[in-house]
Amino acid sequence: MLFVIWFRFSRLRVASVAAFSTFPIGAGLLAAGLTADAAPYLDLYFGFLASAVATLVWVFLDPLVERMHYPVALTAERIALLTLGSVAAIGATLSAVFAVPDWAWAPAVTMGALVILGLAHGIPLTLHERSAGLRRVGVVVCAAVGLLPAAAAALVSLRTESPIALIWWPLLLGVVVAAGCDVFASRWASVRARGAFSGGALGAGISAAVAFVSVAVVAALPLVNILSARRTAWVGEPFAPLVTPSEQSIAAVLALAAAVIVAGVAWFAARLLSGPRAIGAAWVALVGVAFAIPFLAAPLVIVVVCLALAAAALWVLARFTELSVSLRAPVRTAAILLPALAYIVSFAEFWSWSLASVGAIGVALAFRAASKVEARLFLLLGTVAFLFVSVALAPIAVHEAFPPTGVDRGVAGVAEWLAVAAGAIALILAVPVRGFATALERSGGFVLAAIAGTVAFGWQLQFESAAPGTGIMVPDVVAFAAGVLAVAAIAVWLTAPQNRDASVGRIAAALLAALALWTVVVEAVRILSLVGITIDPAAGAVIPGVVVLIVVVAGYVSALLNADIGRTWTDAGAVILFVGALVAALGSNLPIILLFGALATVVAAIDADGLLRSTSWRRHLGWLALALGVGALWVQLGRADVTSLEPYVLPLSAALLVVAVLVWSFRPSTDRYRLGIAALVFAGLSASLVPLAISDAETTVRSVVVGIVSAVLVIVPLFVPLGDRAVAERTAIALAGATGVVATVARHAQSPGSDIWLAVGFVVLAAGAWGLARLARDAAIPPLERASGVALAVTVAFGGLVALVGVAPDQEVRALVLVSAATAIAVLGFVIRRSPLTPVVGWAGYGVAVLLSISALTIGQIDPFEVVTVPLALGLLVHGWFRMRGSELRSWPALGPGLVVLLIPPLIADYGPSVLWRAVALGVVALAVLVAGLLLRWQAPFVLGGVVLIWHAIAQLWPWISDLYETVPWWLWLGIGGAILIALAARYEHRIQNARSIVASISALR
Repeated sequence: MLFVIWFRFSRLRVASVAAFSTFPIGAGLLAAGLTADAAPYLDLYFGFLASAVATLVWVFLDPLVERMHYPVALTAERIALLTLGSVAAIGATLSAVFAVPDWAWAPAVTMGALVILGLAHGIPLTLHERSAGLRRVGVVVCAAVGLLPAAAAALVSLRTESPIALIWWPLLLGVVVAAGCDVFASRWASVRARGAFSGGALGAGISAAVAFVSVAVVAALPLVNILSARRTAWVGEPFAPLVTPSEQSIAAVLALAAAVIVAGVAWFAARLLSGPRAIGAAWVALVGVAFAIPFLAAPLVIVVVCLALAAAALWVLARFTELSVSLRAPVRTAAILLPALAYIVSFAEFWSWSLASVGAIGVALAFRAASKVEARLFLLLGTVAFLFVSVALAPIAVHEAFPPTGVDRGVAGVAEWLAVAAGAIALILAVPVRGFATALERSGGFVLAAIAGTVAFGWQLQFESAAPGTGIMVPDVVAFAAGVLAVAAIAVWLTAPQNRDASVGRIAAALLAALALWTVVVEAVRILSLVGITIDPAAGAVIPGVVVLIVVVAGYVSALLNADIGRTWTDAGAVILFVGALVAALGSNLPIILLFGALATVVAAIDADGLLRSTSWRRHLGWLALALGVGALWVQLGRADVTSLEPYVLPLSAALLVVAVLVWSFRPSTDRYRLGIAALVFAGLSASLVPLAISDAETTVRSVVVGIVSAVLVIVPLFVPLGDRAVAERTAIALAGATGVVATVARHAQSPGSDIWLAVGFVVLAAGAWGLARLARDAAIPPLERASGVALAVTVAFGGLVALVGVAPDQEVRALVLVSAATAIAVLGFVIRRSPLTPVVGWAGYGVAVLLSISALTIGQIDPFEVVTVPLALGLLVHGWFRMRGSELRSWPALGPGLVVLLIPPLIADYGPSVLWRAVALGVVALAVLVAGLLLRWQAPFVLGGVVLIWHAIAQLWPWISDLYETVPWWLWLGIGGAILIALAARYEHRIQNARSIVASISALR
């Protein structure tokens, strides 16, 4: 007080600051001293409370300034008072928690006083006229006050050790205070007073949220127990309780309900139940309903109530379309969450699970109808997937709930019923119903059904049926019915005009047509075998081929009738079935499957405008049919171990050639028909030449005859002077002959005299390539002329592969001839550069030469290795010399590879056991290369020759150099080295100039 009086009369600011800063502290110390002998922590509480009360003098600062006519506002004093008041209030709150521990209601009294004190501070702050900052501080103070009622209730409940009170009162007090302040702030408070009520609503809302979390945890325990309980599925009773909730859980659920009712009634009475308030109340109500579900106890009752509430939520969505998106969210969540909860709980009992499954599907369909168009596809797919899961679980549920007794005729399992469901769904979606689903949605559902059906049928077919004659079994009948449903659905998808917009579904149906029909036939065969009508396994193995033929014929008929059923995709599905049958028939019945494939391919090749005169791409499938038919014939002949092939292959060739002649008799004017005739000629000749060439025979007479005929077919058509007439047919004949030559040479690759077969065959093929190039130039067909070069390159590569097969030790002469020949061909290909000798042939020749050299060195172990390295090196050098003629090409890219191959291998051999002739030859050759490079001014020979010569000399003289080094004392070598260094240093600049001139001279070489 003395400081205040001093300030009043002296008007000094320091007195004011000192007065208002020390006054709360002094008041607190005085109160604490007076209550020092009171109950524990009570002195602290009163000390902090008195200090907080003393800070209320901030309210009188503005009147004091006005009364004194003081020129400056006392802002610092106000900040000091409010800061001290905040610290004192926090201290009083903390001490109130522990004050008077023996009295349970002490927290209510102590915190009630703090509430009054807080309001005494907060209301004036929020009503302050001049400072917006003080008004914001007032809102914070009121928010802190709003936290205290719920905290006091929690402390009283803890001291009374009442769990029920701890659940109820903090939540209810927080909700009541928050709702009351919110109503006053929104409806009746003035603009200036609204901040205090808003702050109180905020603080009370925070306390209510904290209490809500703790209460929700207790309320959720029964639900958690139900969801996490381990029990045998489907074996319970429909009205047997699943869980017995505790008193605390019951109180928690009732507290949640009471909180929702209190807030809802308050907001509804004040006409505030809209916007965020309604959304929050809806979410809390949804949580309360979910937590209250377990209190229904019986699984059947839980399922019924959940489905009813979900239906109510869907009705709300459909009835009140004007609801906002935010408010529709909890309703949508209820429509999804409650059926899911019912489905999980329903596993405790069979009838509950059945009702939950059906109800969930119905709710999902209704929810889909009330959803946006963009989400309907995914909702439909989810519904169909859930249906398949339920159908798959149904047989297991029936078996668990009603264990079979006695002997029955079999019970259909998961695979069979899943197949039935897939077929039924596919059929339902195949029928377009206006307003139910779009074409894309139906297609998506059908694809999902197709996947499920494929898995189910594949699963079902892997199980063996009962023994023949035991009578019809339920699983086979169900599987047959599922197949019939699938075939009917596919037929509707492909034939209904309304489905033409559902392209995805039609494509999937067309792809599955053959598989579905095959499944029906297989199941029918199973049922026939059960009633005693057995089918020969060999006849049963052709079922896939028959089905493929039926599907392809159906596609052809649709083309004739101009009915679009997606023939291309049905044929693709038939191909899938055919490939599977082909793989399954690799052990047996392969020829008949190939024959059915050939017949089906012939039908697939025919379009509405026929075959021979067709303009469709399908006509080319005729060649595939021909290949399949020939393959069937060859496989059958091979399995029958037939050695006399002429009666089988010659008629086929004659038939194909006759067809070619008949087609040629039309004398078409377009190249398309001429190419077809040429292909027929090639197929007809190859059909005989290749089998006869590769077949086993006791003598080589057949091979000689086939080889001669093939050689004649290669040479004669290409060299007959017919000008540019019948180019395609002559080329086809020559190509067929070349195929026969290749087959004949390959057949004798490992027989005695293989090199003779190889040489003769290579000459014939090379002559054919030259003749083809000549024919192409006469007919002015550049692509055919380029093809002659490729043909010769392939010939070289083929000859190299055949030669590699015969590599063996002690074949130095053979290796020399083969490598020399391959290298010579390579050089000619790069030098001549005219078809058929082109760079492609050159690269092929070099590749063959390298492979032959490596195989001769590794497998053949030839000695000396110069047998293969020298021819290759000489070829590279000749090639490089031709490259340098008439061009500015330097010697390194032209001659470097050849010189490396020539000089480096013997130089490496210097460091092993070396023979005298190799050492002398290497020295002479290296010297000759060095001299040639110097005379011709070529850099590569000069440098490589010099380096190799020096290195070779060191390698050969190394023993003498080593002996000399060991004989002469080390200090003498040191002196010689020092003298050399002194001599070089004496004329350093001159030596550097000499070195540069030498480097420049070498660099100037080409």
